[in-house]
Amino acid sequence: SKGGVSGGTRIGGLIGRNIGEIINSYSISNVDGSFNEIGGLVGYNEGGSISYSYARGIVNGEERIGGLVGLNDQSGTITNSYSTGTVQGTADVGGLIGVNGSTIELSYWDIESSEQSNAVGRGNSEGTSGLTTSEMTGTSAEQNMTGFDWTDIWVTTDSYPVLFWEE
Repeated sequence: SKGGVSGGTRIGGLIGRNIGEIINSYSISNVDGSFNEIGGLVGYNEGGSISYSYARGIVNGEERIGGLVGLNDQSGTITNSYSTGTVQGTADVGGLIGVNGSTIELSYWDIESSEQSNAVGRGNSEGTSGLTTSEMTGTSAEQNMTGFDWTDIWVTTDSYPVLFWEE
């Protein structure tokens, strides 16, 4: 997904409400929501799974705002993913997830570009790691984003990592 997305609630750069599986996907869209559950990739992850994915757009909204996902509910899972965009909101704002009620594994956010020192605005942040821009870009990404599959899934670039299929 590239471009811009705007709307009210449950807005994402790729999907507004996910109940399925998102794998090997990305969004570099800027996302502007006027209400709640706004995410760079997914607004509301309702029992779905997100893996090997990233979001790099600017995310704006009110509550439950995240660089990757706005709201990850009790049965949603997020693994091997990252976000880098600036994230802005009034409550429950996180560099990676706005509100997390479930599982996150091996996922990262850029603490500098997101302007967020916390991965999760409210809820469990276990399985997340905040890195600086220099730690997430170039060959440094491979050293710092541990657990990522650098052989078959991810590729380093001069900027942030991309998915292997993008190369």
